[in-house]
Amino acid sequence: MTEGATAGVSPELGPLTSELDSVQGAAKWLVGAAASSLAVLVAGLQLSSVAEVASRGSVDLAVVAGLCTVAVGSVGTILVLAARVLVHPGWTPNLIAQESSNPDEWQKHWLSNALDARRGFLMPELVDSIPTGTTLSVAQIAEAAMRPALKVGRLYGHQQRLLQAWFELVELGEARFSGDLFDEGSTQVAVYRLRSSDDATRLQHRLTATAAAANRVASVANLLDVRRRYRRLVAGWLPVLGGLAVLSILALIWFVASNAQVPITAPVQVDIKFSNDAGALVENQIPGSCKGLTVRGAAINGSLSEPIVSSINDAHCVLNQAKVPPAAGTVVPVVPVK
Repeated sequence: MTEGATAGVSPELGPLTSELDSVQGAAKWLVGAAASSLAVLVAGLQLSSVAEVASRGSVDLAVVAGLCTVAVGSVGTILVLAARVLVHPGWTPNLIAQESSNPDEWQKHWLSNALDARRGFLMPELVDSIPTGTTLSVAQIAEAAMRPALKVGRLYGHQQRLLQAWFELVELGEARFSGDLFDEGSTQVAVYRLRSSDDATRLQHRLTATAAAANRVASVANLLDVRRRYRRLVAGWLPVLGGLAVLSILALIWFVASNAQVPITAPVQVDIKFSNDAGALVENQIPGSCKGLTVRGAAINGSLSEPIVSSINDAHCVLNQAKVPPAAGTVVPVVPVK
């Protein structure tokens, strides 16, 4: 009965393959979108301005480095996690057998529950595979229903023993096989002889059915792992990492834009309101007599935040290409009235 039940079981994997293609297609889109977003956002920054801001001091350097690290790290992590969805997880019957060798640990493994929930698809119950028209007694149905649940890890060992029996049959002309995939405690021994074509066909059917079941389990395990990785990416990591990437890049753009120095490329008429701190003026090589004065001059170089100005409008405050940082005074461009 076991042989007949398993030999004809070959459920279609078409829907699962379609789902796998859909999940991996979405992951490819995520990889492309993340890479494109990173390229566009980075290209939107003036890297020379970033370098200029970062070179002004250790605090600015730390801020720029931190924001860049968060942005690139977040997008990079998204790319890695999305790429893992595209990579084959590598589940094989042998690997599943190794993982399930410790029953206590295997019961806690996510794949154990996931495969158990699909056990009827992977290896249907014996009573479900009985050909139409077959008559069974109540005792036979009860016996089939009470068989131990299928342990996926035993598929690999069962397949190996069947393969060994097949080679024994071919090489020695006779093979003895003991064990039942559905009943671990079974001691029933099946004898196969090469001179009997029926024996060879039966053993081949058992080997083919077991190999198909093992491959089906591995295929479903790989699909489940890909789906699990995708769900963890979309529902868990993507909102957090995507938000961090966007916020950090926007913060970097704002920080650079608000701190970058706008160069002066042509003389600009300006009003300079000098600080009342004579020490700050002297420290920046500005005459102390300029303290508290407002004079008009021309910014001929430097930047709007730290211009280099000249002025002869006030005899008490003559400037000859003096650099005026924010600590020494405030420089305001003069807007001509039309």
